[in-house]
Amino acid sequence: MDAFLDVFGQTTIAAARSADGTLGPRVLDVGCGCGQTTLQLAAAAGPGGAVLGLDISEPLIDVARRRAGAAGSDSADSAVVDFTAADAQTVDPATLRAGPGREPGFDLVFSRFGVMFFDDPVAAFTRLREVAASRGDSAARGGRLAFACWQETARNPWLTVPNRAAMEVVEFPPRTDGAADPFAFGDPAFVRDLLSTTGWRDVALAPFETEVAVLGGGTAEATAPILMQLGVADDAIAAGAAAGTESAAALAERVEAAVAAALRPYEVDGAVRMPAAAWIVTAQA
Repeated sequence: MDAFLDVFGQTTIAAARSADGTLGPRVLDVGCGCGQTTLQLAAAAGPGGAVLGLDISEPLIDVARRRAGAAGSDSADSAVVDFTAADAQTVDPATLRAGPGREPGFDLVFSRFGVMFFDDPVAAFTRLREVAASRGDSAARGGRLAFACWQETARNPWLTVPNRAAMEVVEFPPRTDGAADPFAFGDPAFVRDLLSTTGWRDVALAPFETEVAVLGGGTAEATAPILMQLGVADDAIAAGAAAGTESAAALAERVEAAVAAALRPYEVDGAVRMPAAAWIVTAQA
């Protein structure tokens, strides 16, 4: 996934730079996952800086710590890196600290596709604003926010094409309230209202559209089963098998074949390449 998402992260890092071209010495990476963006932010922030990777998943944080160790995150050419497992919706902002001095507050709150899954986005962005409010060029101005989120599903065929192919074979279950939705921030009006409600200022959304090697590159046959897991095809297969006479294995085989067939027209030189569209969102605390 890192290779697939990298261009979006790099574009967001570029958008996050302040007027003098810097990120600021203290950066919080929300939904850091396995730490790729945290290490990239550390390299961009440079020596003297500190970057804290935050994720709700302990296993992912463990991977991020090992990755940082293997990459030599204590290099004199980059910022100091640390990681913590916590939920941005409930964490005490005063406990989020980075760098040798362990001071609270961040010049930049950053995320690459890590903010769309909150059960309570108002609580999360209120807390994230708190950690940025006391930092920045002046106490009055505070820190900055920069994140990438997906645009609406219609502009992201890398997921809609395989889902539609799967739906030709098996009925998808209705989406339940509170179910994780990677496209929850697809409506720019919703994003502006959310950030304004939680105290962020100067909210801006810039569209970023590109063609990507889906999941980092792979044939239609190799990509199909992974995309099935990212969507709701696996749940649909389980429900279909429970309701009918066909086994889950047989149903999964038919769905996978349909998804691979739908992806095959997008395969170029052994890699599925499809359009993808995100919002690059920036704001000021």
